[in-house]
Amino acid sequence: SWTNATATLSQNLNLPDGWSAACWCGDAQGRTGRVLVAGVTGDNTAVYEITIPSNLASTWTVERAPFGAGQTLDCPVNTTYGKWDYNPKTKCIVFVGLVGAPGNHDIKVYTPRGT
Repeated sequence: SWTNATATLSQNLNLPDGWSAACWCGDAQGRTGRVLVAGVTGDNTAVYEITIPSNLASTWTVERAPFGAGQTLDCPVNTTYGKWDYNPKTKCIVFVGLVGAPGNHDIKVYTPRGT
């Protein structure tokens, strides 16, 4: 059945206009599942994981999942050519970061923690 609740996050996530990078990942952190959010304004060195509590009125825990040293991820903003979507068969998110001339596209892959 459906439950209507207002989600309260443990920290605010500042997202730009036209932002398009969030999805559910049932495999994240050992199959307990998380909402994965990328493209947080001012932070291209991490993805944020949101845990959905069993009581939806409880605070939803937001955890920053930083990348390794020197790694960044520029996420799609104002895009119509791709979406941020976890694929459980490949255990990753594949998306087009930038569409260029034919054969000159910027393909990105993100593997969530615990997958």
